[in-house]
Amino acid sequence: MIGTTVRSHAHIHGAPYADSTVFLSLPQLSIISMSLLAVHGVEDITLHAVWGVLQAVIPALLMNICVVGFNQLCDIDIDRARIAALPRA
Repeated sequence: MIGTTVRSHAHIHGAPYADSTVFLSLPQLSIISMSLLAVHGVEDITLHAVWGVLQAVIPALLMNICVVGFNQLCDIDIDRARIAALPRA
């Protein structure tokens, strides 16, 4: 219940495309796909390898969240002019 409340609240106050691109965007996909190029078999996927991928993906995710949030703040004036009925956060 809490997850659906937060998600519906986010859709009311933000653009729906921004939610989907935060957690799975091009930097995260690039890091994961480049990491998988080195995998030749299941035995290559170790805890050390997974930790290395996470050390690259987590900062990329946090940077992407900051970029999307900053973009949402910059678009408030544009959205105000385009969509008068959009609630502001």
